[in-house]
Amino acid sequence: MHSVFFRKPEPIQENSTDDRWKWFQGCLGALDGTFIKVNVSSSDRPRYRTRKNEIATNVLGVCTPNMQFIYVLPGWEGSAADGRVLRDAISRRNGLNVPQDGSQTEEVNEFEMIRHCEPSTAWTEWRDKLASDMFSSWLASRS
Repeated sequence: MHSVFFRKPEPIQENSTDDRWKWFQGCLGALDGTFIKVNVSSSDRPRYRTRKNEIATNVLGVCTPNMQFIYVLPGWEGSAADGRVLRDAISRRNGLNVPQDGSQTEEVNEFEMIRHCEPSTAWTEWRDKLASDMFSSWLASRS
């Protein structure tokens, strides 16, 4: 069933014209966490209580630009920070993998595990430039 529900990611092409994705050339998709409300025993409620006071589980999802899931990690308590869930996904034996050098292969053993994740000035500079370019593009489209 894995091949039915999960799709192999393909990088965003350099000539992409999709306004949502053209900024992310070479990227495989997007990841985000979401909360899903659950019923748990009274003793477990503090662990599953979110910052918005709901009882939920924290789920990490990764999808392609076509909204096809390529990775899902369910089951974390609602109180777990997103960074903690991401670190868990990265550290699992068959966890969150990315292709080496952007190559697309069929074999899972040719994928490289992400071993370390931390913010850097390079990421901040890239993000700020991306935001500026997107805003400039938006302004130009309104002229």
